[in-house]
Amino acid sequence: MLGPAPWHNNHIGDSDPACATIARSMTSDLKLRVGRAITPEQFELLSDEQLVRLLPRSVREFFPGKDFCADGTFYLHDGTVWSFYKGGYLDE
Repeated sequence: MLGPAPWHNNHIGDSDPACATIARSMTSDLKLRVGRAITPEQFELLSDEQLVRLLPRSVREFFPGKDFCADGTFYLHDGTVWSFYKGGYLDE
């Protein structure tokens, strides 16, 4: 009898090792510095804790979490908008 097919151990829902490697390299090469602009792909890969590190301390308390950011932006208490893709306020 032949052994299992090469794809036998790949179950639906298992992550693709190649994709995981690419994701790790994209985030590990990223320097998480205040005001650094990121791409939409990087935004999707970063956690809330990592995204907060990109914000100035004065606005960190207003970050609603990644799930509540529309197009990589969120509103602050004074009505201004912070953009992760710009690395700053949209109106600057």
